[in-house]
Amino acid sequence: MEGTHEQHEHLNHDPRIYAASLADYNNGNLHGRWIDANQDPNDIHAEIGDMLDTSKIPGAEEWAIHDYEGFGSFRLSEYESIDTVARIAQGIAEHGTVFTHWVDHVGTTDTDSLDHFDEHYLGTWDNLSDYAEQLLDDLGVDLDHLVPGWLSPYVSIDYEQLGNDIASDLYVSEHGSETHLFQP
Repeated sequence: MEGTHEQHEHLNHDPRIYAASLADYNNGNLHGRWIDANQDPNDIHAEIGDMLDTSKIPGAEEWAIHDYEGFGSFRLSEYESIDTVARIAQGIAEHGTVFTHWVDHVGTTDTDSLDHFDEHYLGTWDNLSDYAEQLLDDLGVDLDHLVPGWLSPYVSIDYEQLGNDIASDLYVSEHGSETHLFQP
């Protein structure tokens, strides 16, 4: 079953982090580099090492993530694991920023859970009512065939309530005007 919207969001830009030298920062200097996060963690570490090597502070070796973009709803910490950063960026590249809603749900401590996005993602709708209406349509539920014609003006489905009831068994992530649904 697919949502009424395109199933995977598209990014305006790729996920990236701004890694900053802490030795420079502690000495009142801004020294860092924007780094593409959708790459092998070793390559990200190499770029961070290159950035630290160009520091004006001898022996600069500590760094932190001072900014990031393209990670949708997910909030990176200053000392987020580069393995985690790369894994999330790869998921975003493959699935769009809707992947970050899955990350918010399953967390980052068990990265194997992140690999099960496709098995759990149902789609994106404007609201739960739209999901319930599409679900009944997909199931072939047609009130015109279920009730006699004379009774049909008096019979309706409360899609809002049905959507809320169905959603109680799902993981629902609402962001702006979009409702993302995942099976448990």
